[in-house]
Amino acid sequence: MTTPIPAPFAILGEIRTAFHADLLKSGALRFKANGKANIADGSSVASTYLGRRILEDLKAEAESVDVSPQTGGKLFEKAVEAFLGNALEAMAAIAPAGLSTARLKPIWLYAQYGHLQTLEMIAKKDKHVRLAFGGDYLIKPDVVIERRTLTDDEINRTGRLVDSEIASLAALRASAKPMLHASISCKQTIRSDRSQNSRLEALNLLRNRRGRAPHIVVVTAEPLPSRIASVALGTGDFDCVYHVALPELVEANSALNLSLGLDESEQSKKLDMMIGGGRLKDIADLPLDLLL
Repeated sequence: MTTPIPAPFAILGEIRTAFHADLLKSGALRFKANGKANIADGSSVASTYLGRRILEDLKAEAESVDVSPQTGGKLFEKAVEAFLGNALEAMAAIAPAGLSTARLKPIWLYAQYGHLQTLEMIAKKDKHVRLAFGGDYLIKPDVVIERRTLTDDEINRTGRLVDSEIASLAALRASAKPMLHASISCKQTIRSDRSQNSRLEALNLLRNRRGRAPHIVVVTAEPLPSRIASVALGTGDFDCVYHVALPELVEANSALNLSLGLDESEQSKKLDMMIGGGRLKDIADLPLDLLL
């Protein structure tokens, strides 16, 4: 009898595994000296348990490099950008032309928000303007996906779609600046102040745009479903929240319920609500969602 040849591992799965390895190697995800996961709230039994189980599933070592929370946040952002860059490269055959990643670039560098640079210049000269508008619109997303404009040759590659008179104002063709395709807010963990910061950024991205709204998403490693819900549920400021290890979180939560003798906990209900309602997905879902 011939032994069947196993199917190759999905490329996005391989990129996801490499992403986790990057997070662990850099110390963005790690066990602290006290044995608790750095993403866990040590004062919460549930958070501590879930954080530990997730890191164990990702094959984190008991001892790893020690980094400050601020440094860990930056390493988290870099790993997310690298993951998206690798995914875009792998999806080149189905992705729109001209997509690339960047970090911490001000939104006025992009076509939908170029007018904010003028507003900032005026505000610097006039204190009354500064008081009226504040500085909330001066956003530098943690990670962005940008899309360059296309040349006429690219647009007309398969036929003469445009000429000097047709579609001359279309942003993909006419803009002198690239388009902000997506804004990714990276939250290694979620606390109330951090969730409000992400919401404020999202609202300003929507209110201050001229043209198409970018994708607006959050990527997190937060282990506690109730804290993820503080961002994922509500008025829909974001397209969706993406967890770096959602299947691992679901499995850890089931194990926690079993250890507590519960069929379903409040944390489980929130987790099911977010996943079932399309408000929480795994990081591997993000690259394909960004192609919409």
